[in-house]
Amino acid sequence: MGYQTTTIDSIIDDVNYTYLVPAIQREFVWDSDQILDLFDSVVRGYPIGSFLFWRVSGEFSKSRIKYKFIKNYIGDPIHPDELDNVTYHNNRHRDSLEDNPNKINLVLDGQQRLTSFYIGLKGSYTEKILNKRRRKKDSWERKYLYLNIASPTDEEVSGRKFDFRFKKPDPDHGCDEYWYRVGDILDVDDFAEEADKIMENIELIDGINAERVHRSISKNIQRLNHAICQRESISYFEEDEENQEKILDIFIRANDGGTQLSKSDMLLSVATAQWSDRGVDNKVVAREEIKQFVDKLNSHAARGTVELDSNFVLRALLTASDVPNLSFTLANFDEETLREMKETWMDGEFKQAVMSTLDLLQSYGLSTTHIRSKMVILPIVYYFYHNSNPHLSFNGNSGRSERQKILYWMCSLVANGDLNTGGTIQTIRGIRNIIRESADREFPLSRIEEKLNDYNKSMGFDRSTLERWFSDGTLSNSSQRVVLSLAYFPDIASESYEYELDHIFPKSELQRDTLVDEYNMSIEKAERLDDLRSSTGNLQLIRAGENRSKSDSQLTEWLSTRREDYLDRHYVPTDEDLWRVENALDFINEREERLMQELLDKSPDRATKQPT
Repeated sequence: MGYQTTTIDSIIDDVNYTYLVPAIQREFVWDSDQILDLFDSVVRGYPIGSFLFWRVSGEFSKSRIKYKFIKNYIGDPIHPDELDNVTYHNNRHRDSLEDNPNKINLVLDGQQRLTSFYIGLKGSYTEKILNKRRRKKDSWERKYLYLNIASPTDEEVSGRKFDFRFKKPDPDHGCDEYWYRVGDILDVDDFAEEADKIMENIELIDGINAERVHRSISKNIQRLNHAICQRESISYFEEDEENQEKILDIFIRANDGGTQLSKSDMLLSVATAQWSDRGVDNKVVAREEIKQFVDKLNSHAARGTVELDSNFVLRALLTASDVPNLSFTLANFDEETLREMKETWMDGEFKQAVMSTLDLLQSYGLSTTHIRSKMVILPIVYYFYHNSNPHLSFNGNSGRSERQKILYWMCSLVANGDLNTGGTIQTIRGIRNIIRESADREFPLSRIEEKLNDYNKSMGFDRSTLERWFSDGTLSNSSQRVVLSLAYFPDIASESYEYELDHIFPKSELQRDTLVDEYNMSIEKAERLDDLRSSTGNLQLIRAGENRSKSDSQLTEWLSTRREDYLDRHYVPTDEDLWRVENALDFINEREERLMQELLDKSPDRATKQPT
C-alpha cells in the first residue's frame, strides 16, 4: 500500500484507540520548544515529515505489548505524587480492560510528533519552575497550549511566525494579545463564526484595540482551523505484515539514519523486541522494567546533577553478563548476547549490585556530579555482582581494605580522566577479567593498575598535571572534591563520618573589599586572594561536626585550639604566622605544595604507600 494522507484532527480523535505505541518505541523526549515549533510549522503549511504505521489485527494484535500516548505530560519522572493526572512514562495499554477495535495502528515513526499534537490539542504540559525543588507540589505548573491570535504574522520571532506558548489556564489578555486555547479549534465548525464570537469578547476587554486586531484574529483562526481540521497534513505509510523481525528491521532502518534516536534507545528497542517475544511465561518488557529501574536510581541520594539513564543500565548489564564482547553496537546485540543479558536482569543480584554501588558512592560523600564518566562505575557494579553483593564495612578488616581500594580506583580515574580516552571497552573488559579471577570479595587494585599500564593508562599522577590543576583553576567544584578525596585517602573511605567541603580561610574574609578596607591590602594582592578563595589550596574535607564548630571563625583562633594531628591531617603549614589573613597567599601556596606531594606519594607509580 502506498502513502496516504489525512488530517491532524482525524488522527487525534483515534489516539489511544486505533493508534498506539509499540513496545520497541522509545518514550516521549521532546521539550516544549519542539512542540511549539511543530505547531508553527504545520500552521505555516510546511511539511512535517511522513509517518509509519504497523497495521495489526486479531490475536496477533492482542499478543503485542502496547502503550498509550501521553496526554498530560510532566517533564521529570521524579515529581510529587499529589500531582494528579500527569504522566512522564507511557502507560501500558491493556487489551483486557479496553474496548479495542479488531485492527489497530502501532506508530513506528512519528511518535514524537503525534504525542506533541495530542498534548497540544487535548492535553497539558507540566513543568518545574526554575530553581524550585522538584519534590514540592507548588514547584510545578500545569500549562496548556495557547496561540496569540491577535498577533500579526508578517515577521518571525524566535524563528516562529505564530506566537504559540504554553500557559496556565485563563491567561491575561493585553494590548495585541488575545490567547486562544489551541484545543478549542477541534470543536469549531465555522471559523468565521468563531472569529465573530472572539471579537464580541474582545469588545469587553480593556487595553485591546478591537479594530486593529480584527483582521489578525480572523486570519489566525482560519489558518489554525485549516491546518488542524481541513488540510491533510499527515502523510503516512502502513505496513501490514505481521512479522516482528521484519518490523524491528524497518524500525531500525527508519531511525538509524537520523539523529533523533540515540544508540541506547535503539538497543533498548532491540532488547524489548527480543525479551518480550520468548513465550508468555518468560516475557520481560525491557523498555518498561529498565525505565522503572532508571527512575529508582535517579531517586537515590547519590544521584547528583548528572542523571543515570538506560545507556548506563544497559552497559552495566552487558558488563555483568560476562559476555566476551562489550561493544555497544547493534551488531553485538545478537540473540545470544540478549539471552545472557536477560538472564542477568532476571537475577535479583544485578539490580542490587547497582544499588550497592550507589550506596557506596554516597557513603564516600560523592555523587554522580563528581563522576564525569559513568564508565568508571562499571567495574564496581561488576565487583558487587560477581561477589554476591558483599557488605563492606569500614569497621571490618576486609570491608575497610576494599572500601579504600574502590575509593582510590574511582577518584584516581575520575581525576585523570583516563576512561574518557580511547580503548575504554577493552579496558573495562580487561578489568572485569581481573576481578573475576581474583579471590572472593577482593578488589584487586594493584593488578588493575598493572592492566591499565598495558593499555597506556594510569591511575598515577605526575607533577606537571598536578601543577596545572592547582595553578590555572581548571578543576571544577566536583573535581576538587575528588582530588581532595585522594589526598585524604584512606580516612575518607569510612562510612562512620560525613565529610564536608570547607573553606579554610572563610570566604567572607578573603573578599576583595574586606581585604582592602580591613587589612589595608593592596588592590592587586586583594584581587589575587579573592580569586583564590575557592581554590583547592583553601579547601579541606572536614567532618560535619567539626565544620559546624569551625563555622566562620578566624583561622588563627580555630587552629590554635586544634591538636597537631589535625594540622597534619589537613596539610596545614606549621608556621603560625601563615595562619594570619595577611599571609593567606603564602599559606595557600605552601598547602598546595603539601597536597601535591601527598598525591605524588600516593600514586600507584610510587612503591611507597601504594594500596594493596
